[in-house]
Parts: sequence; structure tokens; C-alpha cells
Amino acid sequence: MDPSASLRTGAARAVCVLFADVCGSSALYEALGDAEARRAVERCLNRIERAAVAHRGTLIKTIGDEALLVFDTAEEAFLAACEMQQKVEDLPPVSGHKLAIHIGFHFGDVVEDRGDVFGSTVNTAARLVALAKAGQIITDEATVRQLSLPCLASVRQLDSTTVKGRTAVLQLWEGLWRGN
Repeated sequence: MDPSASLRTGAARAVCVLFADVCGSSALYEALGDAEARRAVERCLNRIERAAVAHRGTLIKTIGDEALLVFDTAEEAFLAACEMQQKVEDLPPVSGHKLAIHIGFHFGDVVEDRGDVFGSTVNTAARLVALAKAGQIITDEATVRQLSLPCLASVRQLDSTTVKGRTAVLQLWEGLWRGN
């Protein structure tokens, strides 16, 4: 089932929000020119969306070189994130530029309005993607607790940090996707 199908305008529902962002796209546009860089970013975004759909995720929107997606479970988001990373890594370089993405995801309540999602969960996921480096998947302790044992074997604990908009300290975790 499409995760967004059960979202009702103004209704809160627990989902996993995932942001996937193409790394270094500004430099890519400068080096390759607008048309070629846009095609390269689109290839990444298409792979991101296909991996999400394969794991029952829904693309809410793209914002330039970034995709906002929702999943019913943290497990589906984690598996999709791993597949997204692999699909983008498998892309050949574009005019000598290797493409990469960074991903952040967080599980919690969102409010849906006109096909978009809002709330603290979205803001936290956005902060997590900003902390991730190229090729990295970042989440937090509360989201990791939603994962099954097989997935838990593919995460490792990082440092704790505070993020803008949250008073609580977040314990960060990294998804280990290479070789999964």
C-alpha cells in the first residue's frame, strides 16, 4: 500500500521520513553546465525514487537535488536507503565527476497537508541529512530501535549531538550499506 494513501489532511500519523540529497551538485552545475548537471542529478533522483518504491516508500517531493520520501516503517526506510546508496554508487562518473548522495531518516509523527508532510519528524530528518557525508546514511537512536535484528547488524553508533529545533540530544547511528 502507498504510505501516503492513508495520510489525511491535518491528521497525524507515525511514518519514517527520509531525505536523500545529491552531494556537490552546485560544483557539478558549475563544472558541467546546467543541462548536463541536471541530467546527472535526475539520474540520481530517479534511482532514489525507484529504490523507495521497491520498499513501499512514497516520494513526497523533490526540492532541487534533494528528495523527501515517507515510509510506513523505519525498516523499509533503512532498506531503501541502502539500495539508494548502492544504485547511485553504481552510476558511472559524469565527465569525471563521481556522483554520490547522503541520506538522513527519522521515525515519528507527521501531519499531512495537500500531499506534503510537516512537523518535528520532518525537521529532524532534514537535520540528519545535513549531518551525513557523501555515501553516508544517518539516523538516530529512536529510529534504530524500530529496526529488526537483521538490520541492527548493519548499523553502528556514532557520536551524540544537538540539532537546531530540538532540545534533546540525539544519539546518531550510521547505516552500513556496503556489502548489504
